[in-house]
Amino acid sequence: MSTPPPQLLPPVPRRGVDPVTSLLDPDWRPGAWDAEHQILLLDRDDPWIISFCCRANGCDYQPRNRGTQLCQAHQRAWEQDGRPELKPWSRQVRAEVERLCRVGRGVNRCQRPAEADGLCHNHAEQLRVGPWTRERLEQEADPLPEPAPCSIAHCPRRSRGHRWRGLGLCGHHVNRAAYYFKSRPTAALEWWTAAVAPMRSGALAFAGLSERAQNEVLFGLQQAQRHERTLGVGGVRAVIEWLRDGGITSCLAPETENPPLSSPARDFLLWTQRRLRWHLTSPEEERRKDVWDLMVFDHTDAGRARGRTLDFTGIHQDWLREAAKSWAYAKLPTTATYWPKKVLADVVLLSDAIAAGPTGGRAPADVGRDDIERFFHLVRNRRQPNGKPYSGTTLQACVHHVRSFLQDAATLGLLNDVPPGFAVLKGEGVKVAVTERDVGRRSIPEAVITELDNHLHLLGSHPVRGPAADLGPQLQRLAYELLRDTGRRVSEIAALRLDCLWRDNDGSPWLIYDNAKSRRLERRIPIFEALATSLEQTAQQVAALFPATSAAEVALFPAQVQNRHGRRHMPGSTIRKWLHIWVEQIPGLADQVFDDDGELRAFPELRVHPHAFRHAYAQRLADSGAPLDVTQKLMDHGSPTTTQGYYEVSRPRLRKAVQAVEQITIGRDGLRPCPATSSDPVVTTALRAIAVPYGLCKEPSNVKAGGQQCPIRYQCAGCGHFETNPSYLPELRARLDELLKARETGLAMGAAEWALPHQQEIDRYREMIADMEEQLARLSDDERRTIDDAATLLRQARRSQPVFLGATIGRGPA
Repeated sequence: MSTPPPQLLPPVPRRGVDPVTSLLDPDWRPGAWDAEHQILLLDRDDPWIISFCCRANGCDYQPRNRGTQLCQAHQRAWEQDGRPELKPWSRQVRAEVERLCRVGRGVNRCQRPAEADGLCHNHAEQLRVGPWTRERLEQEADPLPEPAPCSIAHCPRRSRGHRWRGLGLCGHHVNRAAYYFKSRPTAALEWWTAAVAPMRSGALAFAGLSERAQNEVLFGLQQAQRHERTLGVGGVRAVIEWLRDGGITSCLAPETENPPLSSPARDFLLWTQRRLRWHLTSPEEERRKDVWDLMVFDHTDAGRARGRTLDFTGIHQDWLREAAKSWAYAKLPTTATYWPKKVLADVVLLSDAIAAGPTGGRAPADVGRDDIERFFHLVRNRRQPNGKPYSGTTLQACVHHVRSFLQDAATLGLLNDVPPGFAVLKGEGVKVAVTERDVGRRSIPEAVITELDNHLHLLGSHPVRGPAADLGPQLQRLAYELLRDTGRRVSEIAALRLDCLWRDNDGSPWLIYDNAKSRRLERRIPIFEALATSLEQTAQQVAALFPATSAAEVALFPAQVQNRHGRRHMPGSTIRKWLHIWVEQIPGLADQVFDDDGELRAFPELRVHPHAFRHAYAQRLADSGAPLDVTQKLMDHGSPTTTQGYYEVSRPRLRKAVQAVEQITIGRDGLRPCPATSSDPVVTTALRAIAVPYGLCKEPSNVKAGGQQCPIRYQCAGCGHFETNPSYLPELRARLDELLKARETGLAMGAAEWALPHQQEIDRYREMIADMEEQLARLSDDERRTIDDAATLLRQARRSQPVFLGATIGRGPA
């Protein structure tokens, strides 16, 4: 059954003002809209519009020669003129280069275009039916004047000189009409003449579209220009023709899902749809859907990201899906896009566990503890798409996300009908082997950074596109220097503006950046003068590319596409790719290198990534002896614990700290002398002692057993093999307070003496604390300050080391 031909749509009775009309800018491109013929005329030389046409002045045909960018007719004319300089010739040549009819000579020559055998259509008919010879016809026949323009509105070409179904059409429209009516013989000629676009680059015909669809496409064009999005006329025209031929009255209609369009046309349609939803849909309306457009919730950071939607369709239970929607609606205003997406991905796993139950969890009262256990089983057996198991950290994060979701949902009153057993308790999760995070191996050693600096001449070989194509080497080198010397995240460096350099009253350079991850804007850190000079030079070169845009708006690393005014910055992935390609070209970097301690270790290329420079920056600060609060400030962390996870205490600093605190080492019998010789006190201490809660145990059998063979556990203060130092003073004081509190509580309860902490143990802790405080009081201020710094350093180093004896308040029988 053939599809009926489309007809001109009758005017729709207006019931109020179309909401899209209020979104249109009435002052956008004045004079470009022809309301009578419903045609939008765009300039072919406008950089916002991509029109693939001949470079000859006013010619709208597609080029056939890539070198000259001329159409077939102008290429032939250019060759006949002796191949003159192409640029001035293309400006002076006529737009319509046609072979004229051979009848007549000079100014009296026939002005009709030649068709067959060098004759126009009329003279060819005379030769066919009349008593003419060809030579006589060319010499004696009356030449015809120039034909009338094409009957299609705004078409700049001339007609063929003969009527096609009563219309005078140019050759292009004759071919289009023949092709169209061959497949649709019953179509209305009136509809075709109103809907067909003129043979003019940048002309868009809207006739035949509904008022709503027409306004939506115009709104998409305005938004594209406002956001510096370059468009191809062919893609926009394909969308218009598809909407018109299909009788689709709106770009948001259900029929627009999975459109049979080319990639450029589909991109423009999706762009228009997203902008329409953003302006026309309220968050309250969007939250009722099962798939949310995040731009409706003002999450414009998802506008160009891969995950632009929040999908709830994977949750099988209606009540759990609605709870997840309410939770996400409450979280979106205060969190970034990635957090709800991560949590919901794990809630889907919880939904799968509930669905596998006997009742499928159709009602909230049907779920219980069995569903939580089933969820743990699914997490434990979770696999990546390639079949490999997830890491223990990822599985624990999955449990944490579900626990956080259930707690927040319960707080918001979304799970009132759920039994109390349906919860993930604190400390509950999947038991997996978690590899200890080696902070040092996430950092780039200084020896490797020196090797990178020695091969800077290889940086910049990867081509850069777009307006800053000629600044590729400078931009790539500046990006590396910023990563190396500032320790900023790659996203923060990619988002820098031209005015990111600031100098204080002393002339010292500072870098201004935005910590988008923590939502702290206009942060400042000091930088080296050499880096400031390189930054100033590159900023001047980038500013010259966009003279019409202020420096506060131009990106230091401008995006390579859709960036005519320089306001958009390139993504961090581009800088990451630059670094990866450069490292691959450096010979021998993957071989073993010496670290700061003189140890030979393997250093793979994959470890040279942008975030590793941030760890190297923190490690450099720690090795220079910078206080923790200063390092935290320079790293722009909200917590000192986060900062401590970015570096490790190097062996030279540990060696000095151990030597400092060994001067005040307290055992059961008081102060112990410092060892006379020690080639490396760190190694020696690790071999002759094992860590216990408040010091070190040197009992040989217990050390050999890794702390698991102590016959008097939890009573280290009374052991002759136990010793402690000033770095344990906070723990010793806390232990003493716990013992005193436990003894006082037990006495108040009337407990037996043997069940209470012994007074001798309490006295022993008091003596050890007093002895250390007395020894510290005898030191000078500088010596005491050295001991305090060493104790702080050792406490930081101990946080990643296991302690086998837990801190327990009670004790066993004497």
